[in-house]
Amino acid sequence: MNYYKITGTILIILSAIIYTIERAASMIASNTFIAGWHAGGRTGEIPLPEINTFTDNIFAPAFLILGIALLIYYYVNKSEDTTVAGKQKPPAPNQADK
Repeated sequence: MNYYKITGTILIILSAIIYTIERAASMIASNTFIAGWHAGGRTGEIPLPEINTFTDNIFAPAFLILGIALLIYYYVNKSEDTTVAGKQKPPAPNQADK
């Protein structure tokens, strides 16, 4: 059952890493574009480079959604677990026995 918790956490972290790398590469590329504009004699038009958003890469939001779904699945099914520290839980008392 820990599989879903670990996998969900890894997917969320992977989503953040992908987004961070993509945003850093986008900022480097846009700054290179602006530097070229300055070096090229300024054509009179100010360039407005576009920095990538979270939804530009399909994998970042997909991994985030899948990771959150796995964590929700883990915590919902965690309450249905029948063992506590490797031992069986005692059966719930039957209402008819009282």
